[in-house]
Amino acid sequence: KGPGRGGQSPGVGTGAVIKVKPKAEYTKAALRRQVQGTVTLRVVLHSSGRVRDVCVVDGLPYGLTKRAVEAAYRIEFEPAVKEGRPISVTTLVQYEFNTY
Repeated sequence: KGPGRGGQSPGVGTGAVIKVKPKAEYTKAALRRQVQGTVTLRVVLHSSGRVRDVCVVDGLPYGLTKRAVEAAYRIEFEPAVKEGRPISVTTLVQYEFNTY
């Protein structure tokens, strides 16, 4: 049990907050083959407010991984804060692809 969001102790920070997570669109090839699944990416939510260093943890074929990476770079977020300063954090982001 720690301090609430409004009454944080000095030195305690807040995590990054994703505001907009753009949708990753299907490719025609993946739709034709009815590929479904999840693309998992490791992304750095940089202190500058921009996404950096997107790495594929689990991908899908027929261009879906590429579409997920492109979408990840368009994520809008508020950087994490520690001791009053923005910091970079690494997190996992998943994109679900379902044909239904």
